[in-house]
Amino acid sequence: MTFHDWLRVNVMAKTVSFAITHFTVAFSVAYALTGDLAVGGAVALIEPAVNTVAYHLHEKVWARRAGGCVTRAVTTPCCAATALLTARPRPGSPAGHAA
Repeated sequence: MTFHDWLRVNVMAKTVSFAITHFTVAFSVAYALTGDLAVGGAVALIEPAVNTVAYHLHEKVWARRAGGCVTRAVTTPCCAATALLTARPRPGSPAGHAA
């Protein structure tokens, strides 16, 4: 498994964990306020789903604002780091010298 694969899996695991936590909190709060399972369930399905998408977009904006870049579901500190991690040696160049 490459570093990018490992990072991508962990980013997805973190996102799923966040979504489960958010669904649980949304249901609990809505049910506590209304006492209605249907309302609690509806809020638990709609609000976290929308908020999870908003969170993803929020992360992308902050990554770009900080001078970073977003690549295939992985937010990296900067484009230079991504270039170093994904660089391939040029044909005919000494080992370790990427294109």
